[in-house]
Amino acid sequence: MTYTAVVITVSDRVSEGVAEDRTGPAVVKLLNSSDGWSLKETRVVPDEISAIQGCVISYTDKADLLIFAGGTGLAARDVTPEAIEPLLSKTAPGITTSIIIFSLQKTPLAALGRPICGVRSKTMILAVPGSVKGAVESVEAVLGTMGHAIEIIRGGKDAHAGPAFKSIRGEGETGQTDKHHHHGGHQCVHHERHEEGRSRDDFGLHSSVASRPRTSPYPLLSYDTAVKTILEATPILEPMDRPVDETLVGYCLATDVYAEIDVPGFRASVLDGYAVHSGDGPGIYPIHTVSNAGSHLPPSLPAKTIARITTGAALPPNADAIVMVEDTKLVQASPEGEELQVEILKKVQPGEAVRDVGTDVRKGDLVLKKYDMLLGAEIGLLCSVGISTVRVFKRPKVGVLSTGHEVVSTATPLASDEQKIHDTNRPALLATLRMLGYETFDHGILPDDPDRVEAFFREWKESDQDALITTGGVSMGEKDYVKTVLNELGTIHVGRIKVKPGKPTTFATLRDHQQREKVVFALPGNPLSAMSMFYVFALPSLKKLSGDNAHHNWLTATLETAIRADPHRLEFHPAHVTGRSSEGKIIASARILREGPSSRIMRMAGANGLVAVKPGTGTVDKGTTVEVLMVGMLDTRYR
Repeated sequence: MTYTAVVITVSDRVSEGVAEDRTGPAVVKLLNSSDGWSLKETRVVPDEISAIQGCVISYTDKADLLIFAGGTGLAARDVTPEAIEPLLSKTAPGITTSIIIFSLQKTPLAALGRPICGVRSKTMILAVPGSVKGAVESVEAVLGTMGHAIEIIRGGKDAHAGPAFKSIRGEGETGQTDKHHHHGGHQCVHHERHEEGRSRDDFGLHSSVASRPRTSPYPLLSYDTAVKTILEATPILEPMDRPVDETLVGYCLATDVYAEIDVPGFRASVLDGYAVHSGDGPGIYPIHTVSNAGSHLPPSLPAKTIARITTGAALPPNADAIVMVEDTKLVQASPEGEELQVEILKKVQPGEAVRDVGTDVRKGDLVLKKYDMLLGAEIGLLCSVGISTVRVFKRPKVGVLSTGHEVVSTATPLASDEQKIHDTNRPALLATLRMLGYETFDHGILPDDPDRVEAFFREWKESDQDALITTGGVSMGEKDYVKTVLNELGTIHVGRIKVKPGKPTTFATLRDHQQREKVVFALPGNPLSAMSMFYVFALPSLKKLSGDNAHHNWLTATLETAIRADPHRLEFHPAHVTGRSSEGKIIASARILREGPSSRIMRMAGANGLVAVKPGTGTVDKGTTVEVLMVGMLDTRYR
């Protein structure tokens, strides 16, 4: 049995590049020299709670053990225990005590340390001191025990399967007490389930309502931490080759693109007129030949002759300038109406009105970069430089599902004696996704039945879809089964966010039988919450799946009316944002579209932005500059 570990160094100075990381490599060296351990990754993060929590969330269930080195002392910036503890479903004080006892044998200063250890889902998390000596000694003291702990949280029956534990297991140990049991000669004091301190994993689909938790087991993440966590856990879909045509709109390039030809590939006229020898100057000249765009290359001009030419046509090989029609005068024409002689009225300079070979693009030039989105102009550019096929990232196939016994389709009349509501979330989300160019799959309405919810998700994760957006079933109600199923079948990275509306917004990843990772956004059922959280959190993830780096579109605007601030949460208010030109700049104004509860989908009608109001007391005054997340085009009709 081999266990995987991630080593994270927590240090402002190392993160800023002003100090060398010596602790992380020392811990890595210890792991590499220990049987049964495999290093998965190393990271360096600053002494910031959000950065530390981001690592915990990102690597949960991706590795067996996370080792954080640093930030466990008493200094003001030492916040590693504070960051980790709220994310743990169980703590392991015995392991922490082992570290302290071992370290006190080395130095009495170990009493000032604050190591921490615990469990999050199927991952053990350990925080140790940041010094090389302290980190290595602490990890060394408990590394063998970690193998046993990992087997326990995996649910393995033989907790000694891990070689790391076997390396320190003593033979011939005896003695037992009540509630202890034995594994091949040593005492073990774990149980399959503890009555106290139950975690989210302890509550299944068919648990009684009386056994449900009264507080959410999911940490309340800040907006910034939630966005970072979601984007880090969202994969980019695999690339594919596609022909260059109008169907490429919305795809993002998977490679840099270089021109395959010069543009133009010949010397061309930029206007309608006459190709001349610039040194001949003004005068009357016979028409020797005619060069039209798309025709064969014209012959050379004899001395004291000119060639009639159209825009985009090739110049005769020895002509070096163009005189526009407006600077000429007809002298003689044939009976058939052909020009025979023309007077040149203006002297031109060599190269005037001529596009030389490669003036626009040279063969081999970088014309578009990886991750660039292909719109009309970009597709035209690819065509112009001879590109017939490009490698792009796949765009996600997105499923949409509504949940709830009370939800019925719009085609179903509402009876006065039933507590039913029309499904607004699914049609609104499907329409929005299709407007944005995503291929969508309508999964209808799923009742609040635990077996059917589980069956749906098991079937969906094996489909060819890449993302799923559900609404409802993610709060604390006795019929809210979505979170439970997602926790059982995959990894919940985000379970609550400190925003309004949309606090229960959930983000999870599931893997199919081929280990292909898929993303799931379980949004609240209230329509305003569902639509707002789609734009704030789900759409950036869909963009990343597509290879699009432009995750959010923020601008600043001036509030047209005062609005109340929530004292605790960042609040998103639907607004109509208009722009006007002033002294060469676009000045944006935001008008809040009605206030009210998150059930009012009417608040989103007419909105092209979400005003983000930071937590605070009182009101945000009219005229205040605010940040706006644009969800539509800026309205510039009002100037």
